[in-house]
Amino acid sequence: PILLGHKNKAVEDAVQKQIVKGGCLAGPTEKMVELAEVLTTVIPFGDWSYFAKNGTDATTIAVRMARAHTGKRIILRAPSSYHGSAEIWKEGSERRLRKEGVLPEHSAFIAKYTFNDIESVASAVEEAGDDFAG
Repeated sequence: PILLGHKNKAVEDAVQKQIVKGGCLAGPTEKMVELAEVLTTVIPFGDWSYFAKNGTDATTIAVRMARAHTGKRIILRAPSSYHGSAEIWKEGSERRLRKEGVLPEHSAFIAKYTFNDIESVASAVEEAGDDFAG
């Protein structure tokens, strides 16, 4: 969110200073470590931090974390909603990437629900049963 307003000079200057060091980095940098330390200090329940450079990375990491934390496999997704470009989110839509190359195993543990329909979410969670990860 934009907390300091649009075109805040201090923010713009900090961005320009940082951008020469790298704009989209996959590995941890000194600044990422510093920010992670701040976040784990100010967020009482935060034991650690993880940063992603794009939405696909973020959703893939979130799935991995949910499964690791719960020991469960099933993840919810809303069909026709964008969750990233990883194989687990693909369903062979003609409007997007086709199903060629996407194995059935990639989505074997995905439960679908209708976006913005809480009853559909509850039904998908119930259907997932004891294997619901997130």
